[in-house]
Amino acid sequence: MILNEPTYRLFRPDLEKPTREDFEVAARTLNKLPVAAIEPSDISAIVYLVSDAGRYVTGITHVVDVGGQL
Repeated sequence: MILNEPTYRLFRPDLEKPTREDFEVAARTLNKLPVAAIEPSDISAIVYLVSDAGRYVTGITHVVDVGGQL
């Protein structure tokens, strides 16, 4: 949802055509996680939520912290 040209321009207004790499450099300065953005496959909760066991889960907040100490 955030990997798109309008977001790249928000993070790098100084560049005419910022790239994902330009965005990642800027995003790392604002993010405590050791990555600029996580990929959907990085969220193991998705496996649970789409399983039969997770079919009744509604209205809950899942913490996504890349599995490390911040």
